[in-house]
Amino acid sequence: MLGGIGGFIGALVVTFFLSRVLLQVVPRATGGIFRLAIAHGLSFTICIMTTTLTMSGWAFPEITTLTGFLPPQGIWFVFDVLRRYLRMRRSHRPSA
Repeated sequence: MLGGIGGFIGALVVTFFLSRVLLQVVPRATGGIFRLAIAHGLSFTICIMTTTLTMSGWAFPEITTLTGFLPPQGIWFVFDVLRRYLRMRRSHRPSA
């Protein structure tokens, strides 16, 4: 069980840093949720491709690789969407 938790935490850290870098690279002109989806989709794809290339060459990614990175990447995507929603809600609050 410790290997599973360690792998999850490792994937959480990797997807966090990769998604932050890609959020800086993806142009802001693409807009809110679409920009987040592009950055997180690219981050997930890069993680899968890197793991596949280092573990098994040019073979099709195993399902364990896909399921190992999907939950952590999903957590960061939901986190960013909620953060964006709360920021928009705060900025549109009427003045008293």
